[in-house]
This record gives sequence, structure tokens and C-alpha cells, in this order.
Amino acid sequence: MELREVDARFERAFVTFVTEWDDDPDTAREGLPYYLYYAEIARIIANDIRTGNRVRLAPIMDLVEKLHIEGDEAAREGATIGLLEGIQASMLQSNTGLHIANMYLGRESAREWKKLIHFWDHKQSDAPREG
Repeated sequence: MELREVDARFERAFVTFVTEWDDDPDTAREGLPYYLYYAEIARIIANDIRTGNRVRLAPIMDLVEKLHIEGDEAAREGATIGLLEGIQASMLQSNTGLHIANMYLGRESAREWKKLIHFWDHKQSDAPREG
């Protein structure tokens, strides 16, 4: 099962994405910039987490978990970097606590979620300080 099959909003986002990018000259050379599609999906999921939309989140997060467990390396990377990291970025941008997502994450997704938090916390603590 693909993301577009889990939620009609994802299919609409995909159609819009392809329409916007299909005629771009760079697309012919480099292919579609799927990371932009994943970013839009992440924003939709983050909004569902913020609003507590359990009915919509259950099948979405089940698929994300399945990608982490059964997917090949590219699928796992897409689930972590494309989706989970994008969800975190969207939640942080809207000042939403990342802990709110914990109840929706499967076991493997939760593990990857925590790794991302640790990575970015560590990255920020290593950043040069001004002054």
C-alpha cells in the first residue's frame, strides 16, 4: 500500500505536486523532486497530530510503521527523513510539543522519532555560539 492510498488528501497533494512539476525543465533531467511531496504530506500529518485526529492518523501511522519494518532501505529512509523528520519540523514550526506524537507512533517509528530528536538536539548543542 502507498501513502496515496491511505488518505485521499495525499492523492490530491500528489496530483497537485505532479501538475506543478511535470513541465519543469529540471524534472526531465533529474526527475520529480519527491522530497517536496513528502514535505506536504508531513505537514498534513503534523496537523492531524496537533488536532488529535485519531481516525485519520491510525492508518497513516500504521503504514509509516510498516515502511520502517518491512520496507527496503529507500522506504525506511523515506519514512524517517521524508516523513518523521518533516512532521517534527512542521510541529516545531507551529510550536507544538513533539511529545504529542508519541501516542500515534508504532514501536519502530517511535525509535526513529527519538533518534531524530537526539540528532537535532546534539546538532544544535554543537552549533557555534555567537558572541
